[in-house]
Amino acid sequence: MNREREYSWKQSQTRVAVDSRNRNQLRFAPDCDSAGCSILNTSKGVNIVKKIYGRTFLAMALAGLPCASNAQTLVSERSISANAALEMATVALEACRKHGSVVTITVLDRADRVVVSIRDDGASPHSVEHSLRKAHTALTYDMSSAEFGKNAAKNPGNAGPLHLANITTAAGGLPIHAGNTLVGAIGVSGTPGSKGGGTEDAACAQAGIDRIAKGLTGN
Repeated sequence: MNREREYSWKQSQTRVAVDSRNRNQLRFAPDCDSAGCSILNTSKGVNIVKKIYGRTFLAMALAGLPCASNAQTLVSERSISANAALEMATVALEACRKHGSVVTITVLDRADRVVVSIRDDGASPHSVEHSLRKAHTALTYDMSSAEFGKNAAKNPGNAGPLHLANITTAAGGLPIHAGNTLVGAIGVSGTPGSKGGGTEDAACAQAGIDRIAKGLTGN
């Protein structure tokens, strides 16, 4: 006769059946079926049949989740202020005027919202949208729009981002950092190619960032 010992564990509602003659043969407990049990093989070759109830499984799953009382409800992000954006845009505008270019400057905050947009007298209508695109590209990819354009040219097979809204490969957009934190972006558009094009747009944008640099490092 087979000698079997049946153990019952109340906490886990587990029934264990051990076949002393053939430990590879499984003996199901009376209250367990193949649909409601999980089978565990111990190192000693003993088959353990464990019935998992829905409530028990749910409780185990919830126990692994972080406690709601410890979860952070609100977050705060550092972002460029309106005063800083206005000062930066004004300096960029004057820098471009020095070489006879009429441009549009757009400054975005960390959340991609327009803080300042200045269109100089006589600036081309398209420069408004293009300055926004340059700033958006710099903010989204945390690099100059010129650098993004170079990367796109090197990887023509990865053209997906070029189809996103407000993306451009033209120079003139720069990210704004406070230390290592991205706090906004500036885009300048309108300098004609004969006067340096996007390269000069970027130089004007950099002049604006340089003006507020002390405030970016002091916060």
